[in-house]
Amino acid sequence: MAVTWLDDKARPHAEPLVRQVWGAPIPMPLDVKQPGPLEAVLAAIARRWGRLDFLLHSTRRAP
Repeated sequence: MAVTWLDDKARPHAEPLVRQVWGAPIPMPLDVKQPGPLEAVLAAIARRWGRLDFLLHSTRRAP
């Protein structure tokens, strides 16, 4: 499983949970509004597994 988070504000919450609960070998930041990060995540997935099988995108609406 590859897991991404939006920014440095979210990283302290996402990364430890990913490593402890899911053991995801590809934890990476990803802001799709910026050029480059999506390509970096897809490249890491291609190197590790050769392909992307499925994608789950989840957001939380700000209060």
